Amino acid sequence: MARDLEISCVCFEGSALVTGSAEEEVYKLSADALKVLLSHLTQVLRGQIDPLKLQSWRDYQGIPLILVEYAGELMIYASELRIERRRQELKISILFGGARAKGFHGYGYSTSWDGSDETLWAVVEERCRHYFTFEGTAT
Repeated sequence: MARDLEISCVCFEGSALVTGSAEEEVYKLSADALKVLLSHLTQVLRGQIDPLKLQSWRDYQGIPLILVEYAGELMIYASELRIERRRQELKISILFGGARAKGFHGYGYSTSWDGSDETLWAVVEERCRHYFTFEGTAT
């Protein structure tokens, strides 16, 4: 990864349409899982791991979604390479965090996750649809 590449990291923050806060979700993980997942992100932010070269879990409209899992607890983030002010920028957007054993139960229009990859995709896809449509939903 290029050394002069600007890297930013933001978290999905829900709205009236789509519930959830990825930042809150990630920090509710166990201490061991949180340590591993934050270590991974630190390596990304330092340029030691290039998320664009990792095998993506899924993609949303050409944007790779990376799933990092430790002992059944996981985090999903999008990695976008963008051109900003004539410079390349890597934007990391944390979209979800959770434990397979606990699942996720949304409110209103949000979907639920039973711990399987298929129902997780429904939750993440809904967040992507909202996040990548309405700029400014990240914190």
